[in-house]
Amino acid sequence: MQYSYFLFGSGNSPIFINRFKEKLKEKGFVEKKNPFFAKLIICRNIEIAKKAALLFPFKKIIVHQYELFIDTTKTEIYNYCKIKPIYIINGFNGGIFFNNYHFLSSYLSDDDCDLGMKKGELIPASSILSKKEFENAKHIIFIGQKRDFSEINKSNAKNGIDLNAKRQEIAQCAYNKGVGVVIGNGWNEISGIKNSGFDSGNTNWWDSKLELLKGHRYNIALENTLWKHYVSEKIWHSIKAGCLPIYWGKDSSIYETFPKDSFIDASEFENSDDLIDFTINLTYELWRDRLEKCIIVYNESIMKMNYSKFEEAITKFLERINK
Repeated sequence: MQYSYFLFGSGNSPIFINRFKEKLKEKGFVEKKNPFFAKLIICRNIEIAKKAALLFPFKKIIVHQYELFIDTTKTEIYNYCKIKPIYIINGFNGGIFFNNYHFLSSYLSDDDCDLGMKKGELIPASSILSKKEFENAKHIIFIGQKRDFSEINKSNAKNGIDLNAKRQEIAQCAYNKGVGVVIGNGWNEISGIKNSGFDSGNTNWWDSKLELLKGHRYNIALENTLWKHYVSEKIWHSIKAGCLPIYWGKDSSIYETFPKDSFIDASEFENSDDLIDFTINLTYELWRDRLEKCIIVYNESIMKMNYSKFEEAITKFLERINK
């Protein structure tokens, strides 16, 4: 079967990745430059899809999006005006993420973009800070833009699945206690370095980030959004750089991959003060034990990581559009 499709404001969709496009082409997909000659209209989010539904009422409208803050629709089908179905393939409904490894080694299945974590490249135990290095190391680092609350999806914030405010609170608390380093735009005077690499649009922004992380004991690595199998490069980068990650475990899928008492689980603390105090009081031996557990997971995962899951992503895409 041949499918013709038109990209209608669909940035941040996996369909922009060359390998995804090539695989779709093998399955009989043809991209059209004119929407009137396409059977499928693929959109960036539900708001654009609604406009497409009005403009192209007789075509199949699809949302295909992996950034959770760009499209927050939780269902697989959205009935616009109760009559026009819009088919949703996004990070919230299992159409994009279905394990914890999508950002490990390969940036959403594109092996030309490894995020600084090459398949088979293991982290040696010798790379862990010695006790003396640990004592001389900086304590906690957070790398990330400070988001204005107006930029944060209100629905996600209300439902407790947006973690931007929480991780910014932890970073601010660490800074206030004199043990935190903050890097990124929007933090004004508390951020000595504004450019994390990603902010400037560097193609290989992860190289800059990994260098900035090195030499710190802990990294605040909470995701933007809390959702099953949305595990970005943050926790992996932290381990790769030799930092013990501070992550959010409650209601996530992270314990499918990591054992308890490996990363520092921020969700287990009553408040940010208690969390930061815990890191301050954690001995070198316990810190090292936790990091060793994280490195074991990283090494096992990077060895297992292959691109066979890419086929599953294509299969899921086909299943959704054929409903």
